[in-house]
Amino acid sequence: MTITLAVRNGTIVTDREVVQGDLLIAGDRIAGIVESALAVPAERDIDATGRHVFPGFVDGHVHFRDPGQTHRGDFHTESVSAIHGGVTTVIDGPNTGTVVRFAEDVEEKRRIGEAASVVDFGQIAALTPDNVDVIPELVDAGVVAVKIFLGYKYALTGLPLHPPEDGQLMDALELVRETGVRLSVHAENGDIITHLRDRFRAEQRNTYLDHLASRPAYGEADAISTILRFGEAAGIRMEIRHLSCEEGLPLVQAAKERGLDIVLETCPHYLLLSSDDLREQGGLAVINPPIRGGQHPAALLGGIRAGIIDTIGTDHGPVTDADKDHESIWDVAPGFSAVELAVPLLLTLAEEGEIELTDVARLYAANTAKAWDLYPRKGSLLPGADADVAICEIGPPWTIEHTALHGRFTQTPFQGRTARGRVIDVIAGGRLLVQDGELLDETPRGQMVRPWFKGAYRFDRLYGPRAVQGAETREALAAEA
Repeated sequence: MTITLAVRNGTIVTDREVVQGDLLIAGDRIAGIVESALAVPAERDIDATGRHVFPGFVDGHVHFRDPGQTHRGDFHTESVSAIHGGVTTVIDGPNTGTVVRFAEDVEEKRRIGEAASVVDFGQIAALTPDNVDVIPELVDAGVVAVKIFLGYKYALTGLPLHPPEDGQLMDALELVRETGVRLSVHAENGDIITHLRDRFRAEQRNTYLDHLASRPAYGEADAISTILRFGEAAGIRMEIRHLSCEEGLPLVQAAKERGLDIVLETCPHYLLLSSDDLREQGGLAVINPPIRGGQHPAALLGGIRAGIIDTIGTDHGPVTDADKDHESIWDVAPGFSAVELAVPLLLTLAEEGEIELTDVARLYAANTAKAWDLYPRKGSLLPGADADVAICEIGPPWTIEHTALHGRFTQTPFQGRTARGRVIDVIAGGRLLVQDGELLDETPRGQMVRPWFKGAYRFDRLYGPRAVQGAETREALAAEA
């Protein structure tokens, strides 16, 4: 075996351990980790002395806006942002101008993404009243999940994202179970949101805190409770997206203890920002669910330490400056740039002792890949894994400036905040693409990824997913066919 690239003398971080050594790469795959003293010859070396070497990060929750909203961002601009942040694989959401609901939408996005993206990407399809019957076709087309937007019973910029009614939803969940993919859930109570939004508008309430009040934590908890019961009755695998509130933690914990296979995700902005921090930022901070502050960030960090929260996603969703510049808070588009900052922010939390370095690799690489049936090809430094690697520096402080970020629109509520972690070098598919923070090659090489295993990991207990014996690989299924 020819070792084409060796990352020397680094502190190598996986979801299970932190070790010193050399990471060896052969072509586009990981060859292994060895003691540095062995000095295994390689065609090219990267010196990682004093730096931390992670698997390429996997963001399971981005909205690259392509196709249909490319004035906000596209696969190229946002994948460039991702790789600067050490993210080498993303799972793209369906709420673009062309909502992914049918097999032909999946194929269209695949063609666009592979022609433009610097990083690998997977797809999630929306579950709406008009596509319940085609869930098997979507899975055959390669989606990693279908997603229901429970909070969007009202119009959202004209996009067809409203959820099926409860009876139709239960019919849909039978198909979700049969296909084996996860149901991804935006869990907010749409009736509560619609009622409070309309009432507040009529009362001319018009601040960020009014937006926060229109999407209360009890509405999020109610939606989580409801979908957990529906999912339990249907026997499906689930993912609860972007948990923002303390109230959701015991609901998911109890469901896992009953044996439900549930991935629970939160986002850096819910861990680090408070409503008090964002009073002056107004529309810039608008995202759904809202940033709550108060006791919620500490509770969510506790949920990570307790093993209830499984993954981190960013909900990266760039919008234009004009989208944010409205007199009425109710006309402001939700979302902001986030994928480039997740790793620096998580490393900062680790440096401050809030989480462990292994948590960073677990939450934002290994578990994300396991959740979407991509592990160990993604999110891993095991031999045979894709040679995706992020080399990071931890310690020296730096100030986040949105003008230094990448992507089409880089507004961020973390503007001016101090971080103590930074991505230095990034390897994707065995190629050094980012060196000393600079992108060496913007050539699109990203490929659409499909589930590699069929239900290989269950998230039905605390302290991490468990491997399922006899899980079928795509190769095994193809052989049977």
